[in-house]
Amino acid sequence: MTVEDEEFQALKEKIAKKCRLIQKHKEELNKLYGACTHKETKLKEYYFEGGYFDKAHTEITRTCEVCGKTLETKTKEHSWCG
Repeated sequence: MTVEDEEFQALKEKIAKKCRLIQKHKEELNKLYGACTHKETKLKEYYFEGGYFDKAHTEITRTCEVCGKTLETKTKEHSWCG
């Protein structure tokens, strides 16, 4: 290998390393932007009656009142049928 080839390979490795670092930071930023930091939340409960074969359940959803993101969703199963 010539000196120019070695310098070219070193430059390619340096570029690849920087690209991986940029990708890591982009993923971290996306996680931070995706998280809701507001304290104003609203809890909604939706009751669904069970049928002849299905048990009743309640879906509980917590959403942010500022940005509208769904923060948490739970399903509470009940022991009775329709």
